[in-house]
Amino acid sequence: FDERSRNIFYHTDNIAETQNEKIRICRDCPGALRIDSSAENGLHILAVHIPRKACSKCRETGYKWFDIADKYTYDLVLLQDRTTGEFHEKKQVETL
Repeated sequence: FDERSRNIFYHTDNIAETQNEKIRICRDCPGALRIDSSAENGLHILAVHIPRKACSKCRETGYKWFDIADKYTYDLVLLQDRTTGEFHEKKQVETL
């Protein structure tokens, strides 16, 4: 695994965001990506991306990240599985 953090400012919307990214490094495929994003407006989301040619281990990692993410910790949890074309989400109904 590899991780990085970055701060992004969107001038058009005047929003500052902090992203913490984690990627599963894999010899067999592009890996799986997890992005934990917090914006200064209070929204906290988790996005998981499984690329089109992901191997079974990376798919499993992506689904594990999605499954263990608490919908009460995050306002929105998203998973995009490009191997199947599926999209999943969990959210706090009260905040969105």
